[in-house]
Amino acid sequence: MGKVRIRKGHVLPVVEGHPWIFARSIADVEGDVVSGDEVDLIDPKGTFLGRGFYSADSSIRVRIFSHKKGLCADSGFFLERIERAARYRKEILGLPSPEQTDAFRLVHSEGDGLPGLIIDLYGDVAVCQISHVAMEKRKDSILRALDEVIGPQAVFQADDPEMRKLEGLDLGSGWIGGQV
Repeated sequence: MGKVRIRKGHVLPVVEGHPWIFARSIADVEGDVVSGDEVDLIDPKGTFLGRGFYSADSSIRVRIFSHKKGLCADSGFFLERIERAARYRKEILGLPSPEQTDAFRLVHSEGDGLPGLIIDLYGDVAVCQISHVAMEKRKDSILRALDEVIGPQAVFQADDPEMRKLEGLDLGSGWIGGQV
């Protein structure tokens, strides 16, 4: 597991919950880390601060997904996060609502602990926007979790070309799951 050491004077935003680590805030990177890898964030003294996804080419080098030590972004992680997002929309926001709408944002990136992933629902069709290399590498786990939690009839990937370019990713638009 790679480690990203935060520069002295740049730790407070992490402690206060800011979800991004910019390139200028990094003192060094330990281990053989490539874009899309999970990394532990540590302060100048080596104290654990959080866990995030690394991107070597972006000015946002790490997008934090947890402050819990040892949490891994495996299939169970995506299932739990998408379940939690769906439960919040249902219990707190009342979505979907037959009286009002069946179109809403199910997953809102960092707001739902899934940085670089947006999922909108339009009835029984899910539309995903993947804007981080880590999420692209884990797309199969995301689709399995989405299918288990929501069971959409079809899934369409509609990405922002500029965001994909910044992450060194090819444009990923098109039908990626279910039946159209």
